[in-house]
Amino acid sequence: MELGNNQQRTADQNELGDNQLRAEDRIELGNNQQRTADQNELGDNQLRAEDRIELNRLADIYMAFMLWAQNENGWWLNNFSYDRSLEPEEISHDCQGRSIWACSDAWIRLSGPARETARVIVERAVPTMGKIDSLRGQAFVMATCAHLLEASKNGLIDLPLDVREELKHHLSRLELLLNRAFRDFSDGDWRWFEPAMTYSNGVLPWAMLRAYRYTRRPETYATGKESLSFLLEVMTVEEGWLRPIGNEKWCTSDSGSVSRWDQQPLEMFKLALALEEAAKADRIAQRDRSERLVGSEQLVGSDRVVGSERLVGSERMVGSERLVGSERMVGSERLVGSERLVGSERLVGSERVVGSERLVGSERMVGSERLVGSERMVGSERLVGSERMVGSERLVGSARGPRSGDLRIGDFRAGDVSVGDLGGRRDDGLPRRTRSDLHGTLGQPSSDSQSHYDALLHLCREWYYGANDLHVPVADPQDGSCCDGLTPYGPNINCGAEATISYLMTEALCRRTN
Repeated sequence: MELGNNQQRTADQNELGDNQLRAEDRIELGNNQQRTADQNELGDNQLRAEDRIELNRLADIYMAFMLWAQNENGWWLNNFSYDRSLEPEEISHDCQGRSIWACSDAWIRLSGPARETARVIVERAVPTMGKIDSLRGQAFVMATCAHLLEASKNGLIDLPLDVREELKHHLSRLELLLNRAFRDFSDGDWRWFEPAMTYSNGVLPWAMLRAYRYTRRPETYATGKESLSFLLEVMTVEEGWLRPIGNEKWCTSDSGSVSRWDQQPLEMFKLALALEEAAKADRIAQRDRSERLVGSEQLVGSDRVVGSERLVGSERMVGSERLVGSERMVGSERLVGSERLVGSERLVGSERVVGSERLVGSERMVGSERLVGSERMVGSERLVGSERMVGSERLVGSARGPRSGDLRIGDFRAGDVSVGDLGGRRDDGLPRRTRSDLHGTLGQPSSDSQSHYDALLHLCREWYYGANDLHVPVADPQDGSCCDGLTPYGPNINCGAEATISYLMTEALCRRTN
């Protein structure tokens, strides 16, 4: 019912036109559109009314905590005891970036008092954006700037002019910074933003691709795709499942090895987030590429005109000639290089070529043979029927050459071919599954990109349910809890907030693609 009311209000407001709406009306219109999009994205059957009420109640609690934990200067305090007393700490720049992103997303998506609280928090935190110097914190800020600017452009939020200009500045600055970091540290075997892959690695390609959706900078798209492809390469094992980079020793550019243990659920969530973002970025890149191709063309009737050429279907028209691939069509003739094709004949100089034969005057040439009437001429021999004539002699029978059963072509003898193990088959006859089968290439977007990303996204979820190195589940779907990590001895049985949220968010991302 609420979804229907929102859609009706949106339709009514659209009929009025933007010039008849007050600023606050446009914001409310944006809110309705965002809520409608969120509800459609999840599916009406995915979220019950009581679940929606509970989520809104929790959102109020979380926003109240974020407001309480933020200093007046915009920085967040990160470590608290159970009695809410502050523990000794240094400012966490990663925490600052994550918090800015979370509250900005809440500003765009929530409604009511929680939305206003999020706005106040974000505007207070904006001055800290230029002081964050950790790579992941900067990635979160870059993605936040793109997220807020896009929401403002679409009428979902109202950004003050000074805030909008500061967001544009930081977006441009951080986009250049992260692209430069990727270029500086990458070589043929290492394609990453820093000399080590540590924790929350998926945030970096995710942020690049999220920024690209707003800026449309080709280098940002390429960096996001290449870094994501490298992360998948590092995280995919030969057996076919995904393995988070272990916190024990990480993965460094000079070690040539990937730490196996102390695998964290957070890594699967961030990888899933990057995969979902890559699918969105691919759709935009594909659309932009199509628009650029059409942009340089003129449409004349059903023809496309590019410069002095007309494109009719797959053909190009230059003057009175038609160009089909490498061929030119002049009237009924086709010109291929120095040859002219008339019907089924090719004209090469004074010769006509029909199929495998050449016609020179009254003679036909087939390979090295000349056909004169009913005779074939091979060098000094004439072949008449089954006989060969050498001078006045006729050669009949075994003099005609080798038997067909002894046929050889070089070192190959007919019947020598053996199928063997061609095709990469296993002993059980099934095709082998390799790492390239699982993640393939994340190059140019194609029509099957979405199914490719969906398959990888579900591999992230399956890690929680036992598709991992120990073949044991680390999450409990009954109560939504998740173990803190995977060690050589089994799951870490402590179930912390980060692990649990990582599991639930990965599950939500996968359900959203169904």
